[in-house]
Amino acid sequence: MNEPAVEEGGIVSFVRSLASNLSSGTIEIPSFPKVVVRLRQILEDERSTTAQIAQLLAAEPALAARLLKISNSAALRPGTSPITDINMAINRLGRKMVRNSSMSYAFKQIRDAQTLEAAQSYLEEIWSESTHVAILESWEFSDEVSSSIANYQELDRQHDGPTDLTDI
Repeated sequence: MNEPAVEEGGIVSFVRSLASNLSSGTIEIPSFPKVVVRLRQILEDERSTTAQIAQLLAAEPALAARLLKISNSAALRPGTSPITDINMAINRLGRKMVRNSSMSYAFKQIRDAQTLEAAQSYLEEIWSESTHVAILESWEFSDEVSSSIANYQELDRQHDGPTDLTDI
């Protein structure tokens, strides 16, 4: 499908602005949190244990707290007792959700960096779309459901064929 010309112009404008800011030194791209890189490596190793993952998370308390919060959400906690142990949280969430949540955490750290103020509006748009995709991937929704969620705000959407989930 062809993207609208406005979108393309916005992207080209963003890339030119970013290149100019990088060249002039008015913007600096922050580094990706090392703990998240290491966490991804451990999560990809099928031989790694929950204890190893928990030990690495101890190096980043904010990420561990975020995972505990997610594991205690109404959608994931069937009982009334809160999960207070990071090992239990990892087991409740599963490796895929731990990976996606840690990536989300890392991108939020980068997004919130003061050095990227000049690109903030574009980063907000990318953040919103990335978060949407990560959530849909984590919950393994069908393509039809994912598409309808992604397009629900497009009131001027052109659609040929019978009514679909987006139309509802």
